[in-house]
Parts: sequence; C-alpha cells; structure tokens
Amino acid sequence: MEARYLIILSNNRYLPIHRRKIMELIRVITGVRGRLNIRISRRHIEIDIETRDIEKTIEELMKAGYHVLEYSPIPLPQPRRDPSYLCKLLEEERYWEAHEIL
Repeated sequence: MEARYLIILSNNRYLPIHRRKIMELIRVITGVRGRLNIRISRRHIEIDIETRDIEKTIEELMKAGYHVLEYSPIPLPQPRRDPSYLCKLLEEERYWEAHEIL
C-alpha cells in the first residue's frame, strides 16, 4: 500500500523556476507515478511523495546524488503551536511544515 511522505533534500543549485524539471527528474529516479509535489527554497527541496517503499525511494535519491536531510510520514506528527517555532520554520523556509501548523 502506498503512503505519503515528506522528504527534505539539501539544495545548493536549484531555484523555484526549476520545479517542473526537478519533478520530472524525481519521477524518473524513483519510478513514482502517483502523487508528487515539491517546494524549492534556497537551502532545501521539500518533496511530498506517495510511495510503496520509502526506504527504496530514499536509496534511489541518494544514488542519484541527492543529499536527504530527513523524511517523515504525512500527515506529519502534530506540530507545535508555539509561534516562535512557526517563525523558526519560516526562517528556515520549511514551508510545508509551517503550512501544517497554520
């Protein structure tokens, strides 16, 4: 059964204008045909992906040269409602997690 995950990759070369290109690359690398959405910040790339085997997906991304910072299932664990934590997420451009809090 497929499950949704948030994967965060390091980013040192892509801009938001590269979104479509990166999505196509990730589809090819992982073989994922279902849900796939990404957000690009200066420091990292957030991937919302639906996969049957997250370990294999992570392995394929790493083999392709991507540095996986972290990953977690979606829905994300209940986020902290502390405003300072929300500000921290926004400062780090972790938009998916900030969106979940709001």
